[in-house]
Amino acid sequence: MADGDITLTIDAALAERLKPRAEAAGQSIEEFAIHLLEEDATVWTEVDAICDAVMAENTGIPL
Repeated sequence: MADGDITLTIDAALAERLKPRAEAAGQSIEEFAIHLLEEDATVWTEVDAICDAVMAENTGIPL
C-alpha cells in the first residue's frame, strides 16, 4: 500500500449488493466502489460551492 492510502473493508452483504452493478459497469467491486466514492465527493463539492455562493450573495436557494 502506498503512503497515504487506506484500506476500506465492506461486509459480504454490501459486496453482494454492489456485485451486479459492478458487473453491469464492467468493473470489479473494488473499482465500482471507488467510482461511487469519487462521484459522491464531486457531488458534495458542487453542493458546497452552491451553498457558499448563496450565502455570499444572500439570494436564497435555487430550485
